[in-house]
Amino acid sequence: PEQYHARARALRPALFARLERGQGQRALNELDVLIAEWTREPDAADALPELEALRADFAAEIERRSGGAPKVDPEATPEPDPSPAGPQPGSDAQEESDDPDPLASEPDETPEPLPSTATLPDAPGPVQPDPLPDRDFAREFKEPALPLPKASDPPASDLAVEPPPPTADAPPPPQDGGESQAGAGQASELEAEVARSTAFENALLAFAAEKDPDLVRYSDALDAAKDPLAGAVRGLVAFREGRFTEAYGLLRPAIRVDTWLRDTYLRSGMFIGRFDEVRADMLANPDDVDPTLRTLVLGPFARTYPLAAQALERVTPKAHYRVMTDLGLTHQALEDLERKLAEASPRARETLLERTRKKHLALQMLAQTMDKAYAAYDKLFGIDRPCEIVPTVYLFTDSADFAAFSRRLEVGSTENTLGYYLPYYRVLVFYEEGEPKPGELSLETQDTLMHETFHQWLHVYVRDAPPWFNEGLAEYFGHCRIGRSSLTYGLVPAMTGASRLANIRDALTGEGYYEPWQVKRLISADHAGFMSSHPGLNYAQAWSFVHYLASSSQGRDRLRAYLQGLRAGDPQEALNRRVFGDVPAKSLEADWRTYVLKLKPS
Repeated sequence: PEQYHARARALRPALFARLERGQGQRALNELDVLIAEWTREPDAADALPELEALRADFAAEIERRSGGAPKVDPEATPEPDPSPAGPQPGSDAQEESDDPDPLASEPDETPEPLPSTATLPDAPGPVQPDPLPDRDFAREFKEPALPLPKASDPPASDLAVEPPPPTADAPPPPQDGGESQAGAGQASELEAEVARSTAFENALLAFAAEKDPDLVRYSDALDAAKDPLAGAVRGLVAFREGRFTEAYGLLRPAIRVDTWLRDTYLRSGMFIGRFDEVRADMLANPDDVDPTLRTLVLGPFARTYPLAAQALERVTPKAHYRVMTDLGLTHQALEDLERKLAEASPRARETLLERTRKKHLALQMLAQTMDKAYAAYDKLFGIDRPCEIVPTVYLFTDSADFAAFSRRLEVGSTENTLGYYLPYYRVLVFYEEGEPKPGELSLETQDTLMHETFHQWLHVYVRDAPPWFNEGLAEYFGHCRIGRSSLTYGLVPAMTGASRLANIRDALTGEGYYEPWQVKRLISADHAGFMSSHPGLNYAQAWSFVHYLASSSQGRDRLRAYLQGLRAGDPQEALNRRVFGDVPAKSLEADWRTYVLKLKPS
């Protein structure tokens, strides 16, 4: 659902950029198709009102622009034209001819060259990456038009871009052969321009709709035509395939071209740890950035403490995470630090920032803890190669600050929530519920940290995982104990209250309200089924099944094989058969039940 919200926010500047290019009505038609498509997507339900509101705003702006001419009274007697030779410079008629309505005719696009950074116009709307400048392919190319997909091929998106319709004021077609040949030449150039522009726009639409095969197809077509933006589209392909360093390099030359390209470039830089570069880019062009992305890159404390916030941030010793926290620091202490930094010289400011970071015990503890967690995940799954992705972790001291920051991100209600993960941005946000000793975390926060961090770690390798695997392992790592130099995970919770052990034990012995699923059904469930039918019990069962597997070398091998299959893109049912097919279902069920009934709290 969060991805749909992000996509809806990013659509606003893209639509208004299309409006500036005289493609408003076409963009509105495409938006209607997208709304219809989202109506059929359950995950898009929460974001659909946002998209519909955008549609209303966009339609109103089109109406406003198209209704700018004064109304003509049909009963009024027209005044004689004092100038028989036609409108003179400075007259109303001359002004109208200099400012035609782009929406009325969808004119041919003969844009200006790509503007420099200093002259780049601002894009309207709350999410403001750069607008897409028009490109004059007739000037850039002297080769045949890029062939579009065959009519029988599935489109890259239902939102295909159609060639602009003829204008009402278009001149009549030429009558003699010479003029016809000239017109044919112009039409050929126009067809080339429309074809290439259509392929590029369809590539963007395929990227936005996450239609990867179509994106690759259009990327290949643009490559074949030697399109100047072919490299940027290859960057989108690399991004979708998880090659973020490659995407970052390919998208860099084209960030002034389109909102999706700029947003994806900045996210790529954030994902691979180029935080200073991304921050500098955004600060140089603050109005051209998705505000959610800007907030997450700058961090939750920069708005209140623009200087002191730098002392609350660091990259972990193993460079696996960027962490930021105000844990253990009062608002008064941060205000005093902000004042001292503002009064200090640049050199003294850097010295004070570095000294404050070293003394910030919670920051150092959080950095070390995240590296320990990363090592634990790698160890269980036998992964020993470095990963290019550097996710972000924010830890708040105060729940009110956590809630206020969450409202800025528009993530919805965070009541009864200690933390959450934003996969679209690869950011983890949570707060400290208890009052731990300096340099430590409360047990509740440790559990939440390890649980959500596993989701974050898994997302590095797998775009989507079955809930038993994703939630079961998150719960498995979430029951842990973090020391100054150690991390113990896979602990068994006490048989009190609504613990996972109590939930599944009661269900197995008939003392609970519901019976657990058979293991076969558990490992076959999708996210919707997992969350709609007794999710508390399903979480407990997933945790217990993972605990059962992780307790033996053979079971750990199965977990590793399952992750390998997910990374390879194996279908869930086929993967279940390959990993668990050598064990009779009844035998697997009986072994798991016996194991759970013998478990003892750690």
